[in-house]
Amino acid sequence: MTWRVWVGAVAIQAAAITGAYAQATEMLPMDFSARARAEANGCQQACKLEFTTCNVTADGERRGVCDTKLVRCRIACQDCASKVARCGFEAKFSSAGFCSSQVGACRPQEDATGGRQALITFDGGDGSSTAQAVVIKGARTTREGLEAQSLWVGKNFWGWRRHARRPPAKDQSRVLDQVDFMTPQGEVRTVVFDVSEFYDKF
Repeated sequence: MTWRVWVGAVAIQAAAITGAYAQATEMLPMDFSARARAEANGCQQACKLEFTTCNVTADGERRGVCDTKLVRCRIACQDCASKVARCGFEAKFSSAGFCSSQVGACRPQEDATGGRQALITFDGGDGSSTAQAVVIKGARTTREGLEAQSLWVGKNFWGWRRHARRPPAKDQSRVLDQVDFMTPQGEVRTVVFDVSEFYDKF
């Protein structure tokens, strides 16, 4: 995979929520745009609620279950936002009724873990160096892996925001991805991820 392709995958992840939601609301009729924004945001909020609930259930005691559900739920919301954007464009030339049903479908899946499919887990170290890289396992695609990166940083560094991203680099048999982010205090931190398992999977 080239750096350009990797950047494209990152851009899809970052823009899927904000860009697609904005595109959808710009395209929709004015009386429908407010509901579109509410539905799109509601989907992500429902994912967070499901994640919180999962962590206090017996099923949530299994390693990786809740993290996997949240990652795949977020991606489902991103895909839904894209459908809303396309629907908003089509609504200009047809009926907003169909578009309304599409937006209403922005809900987290009941079983985002996909039954017996592999669960997303985090191994390795604390990400402070290449030797202590956080190893992401179980991600089926690059999108899931990148979403898992954001989840790990969010769980370990509250209030973070992305600062910069460097091209993945090969280190012997591993592929490492260094993510630079900024804390609420303005401090720039770097986390090193081992992305070998999901690198170049689309």
